[in-house]
Amino acid sequence: MAEQCAICGCPVHRVASTYAQASIAGRSHAFKHYYVAERFFGRTKNRHGGLIEGIFPFCPWKHEGQTGVLCYECHEELLANPVMLPQEVARFAELVKRRGLREEVKTDSRVPIAGRVELLHDVISLGLNAALRKELLRARRQTLRGLAPLLGGFAAIFLLVGFSPWAEAFSAPENTAMQGWIFVLAGLGACALLPDRPFLSAFLGAAGVLAGTLAGLVLHVIVSNAMGADPHQGFSAFSIASHAAMAAPCLLLSALLWKMGSASFFWDMGHLRAFAEARIHTQRGRLIDSLSVDIAALKSKLAASAGPGAGGAEQEVVHLCCNAMFALAESVLTQYDGIVAELLVPNALAVKQLIRSVPEQLQPLYDECLFQVRREANLVGSPDTTAKCVATLQARFVSICDDVALTLTASLAERYRSLLGEITALLHRVFERFPKFVWSAHR
Repeated sequence: MAEQCAICGCPVHRVASTYAQASIAGRSHAFKHYYVAERFFGRTKNRHGGLIEGIFPFCPWKHEGQTGVLCYECHEELLANPVMLPQEVARFAELVKRRGLREEVKTDSRVPIAGRVELLHDVISLGLNAALRKELLRARRQTLRGLAPLLGGFAAIFLLVGFSPWAEAFSAPENTAMQGWIFVLAGLGACALLPDRPFLSAFLGAAGVLAGTLAGLVLHVIVSNAMGADPHQGFSAFSIASHAAMAAPCLLLSALLWKMGSASFFWDMGHLRAFAEARIHTQRGRLIDSLSVDIAALKSKLAASAGPGAGGAEQEVVHLCCNAMFALAESVLTQYDGIVAELLVPNALAVKQLIRSVPEQLQPLYDECLFQVRREANLVGSPDTTAKCVATLQARFVSICDDVALTLTASLAERYRSLLGEITALLHRVFERFPKFVWSAHR
């Protein structure tokens, strides 16, 4: 039977000579994972069956010796290297202090470390429970959001039809047109809840209106009888049919308006982005291809000026990579700014789409820069140097993306101001000439 990783669910295998290789086969190799590490009980495979000093005399969770199957990636890279940032280490240290598990001086006792192991497990367990609760709440909100058009259409018509003897909502057929526009506006609000699927929103809303009408008729008869009134008074079949039948075309009109508004030819950037991204792709490929050559030339220049064995090249490589990313960002900004200038109607949604794609355009070059910087920093042999260089490059990448986003936003604001100025000037000319036109027509 095929085995799967207990965490990511990928198929695992036990093919010899593929373990830990830098390939899909190596990353998906099966690994026997002990839920509670054997070294906690004084056993280890690293010393050929020898005993080491244990932490627990017995398993606090009653899972000693139990194993599961994980892939190499999840075991060696996920579970073996938990990420705890400085502020998280400080907060965990505060918990350790409050539990009385601090050690000012190391002693022969293994009780404090055993307590810290149990405390970390409690923290992970609580965190997992909180994350699962958050995901469940998010899934419920998404479900309610998806059903909002159905529930909203049902509730509104159900109350309107059911309590019409009091509200007399259907007593005037001439209100049908006005209430039709209400359906259109309500449909646009429903589309806002499901912006990617407006026609599904229209279908759910129409289904809710139909179901609410049928249920409201039943409630209307019950309420009318309870009030001692005629159920048919002020409640004609034409009114019921017109309101129920009006929902579907009005909601469909809302979906069409939403679709046209979100993908109109006025601000459709498909053809503009195709040309812009082709130019960006060419520039990015040129920069990636020349990066290694530029770094080699830079190192040769530094070696010639400072002599063989001189260090410090990693900082110059970081500076060179930052300049390459800045050059690509200028190209991206030039092309995207041209798109904003070509839009017939300035649109914030279109600009947001461009801003979201900026990191995607810079990412391939950033990955190549990261590889080159890590290689040069690792030659120094200091982990601190590598971390500092990578942090500098990451900060520069984020800063460049933010600068491009701010510039595009400013370009959109300038387009708005320019358009407003043109409209104002046009209205001013019209109002200036209007009295002359009226006077000449009067004469």
